[in-house]
Amino acid sequence: MKSAIVLCGLLLGFAGLMQGHTGRTVQDSQSEMRSNQVLARLSYDSTYPTEENSFRPPLACFELYTNGHYRLYRLEKDGVSKLGGSLSEAQLTTMARMLKKLDFDNRAGGVIRRGSESFVAELARKETTRFIWIDPDHLRPFPESVVPLVRWLQNFPAEGAAPLPYPENSADPICPSISDGSMQPLER
Repeated sequence: MKSAIVLCGLLLGFAGLMQGHTGRTVQDSQSEMRSNQVLARLSYDSTYPTEENSFRPPLACFELYTNGHYRLYRLEKDGVSKLGGSLSEAQLTTMARMLKKLDFDNRAGGVIRRGSESFVAELARKETTRFIWIDPDHLRPFPESVVPLVRWLQNFPAEGAAPLPYPENSADPICPSISDGSMQPLER
């Protein structure tokens, strides 16, 4: 219940912060992102082959900051997208509702024969909370609270986002860690 109150408080704070963030450059946004704390890191990964006419990104990572800015790393049909932008109030509200509902016992591991899907969430609550779920061979479907987040990650349009300069071998994570270490702030 307390985490729900904290998340609602953050959401109200976002609304005020979002009003002054239009018309800024990518560099301004990146500097601002670094000065804010990470609220959540999410990732979805699938090892299953995709059908040409029903392509869904097999990999999507999303990092959300307390000021509503985000970074997105997603494998698309034509390559990798590395984008940064700001969520609208409606998108932020939707994300806050989905994150608030996220609660399950972690399920990782298992024998994988044909393929797997995985979901990892790293949330800044009173302390860093990690949710990890691996679905080997479609034998352990995602919990109900995960499905909307996965669909959101796959279909997020990133309208108005700008390409991010992101070196190939960067130690700057967008994807959440599966380890038990805490979220690290960006340092430049």
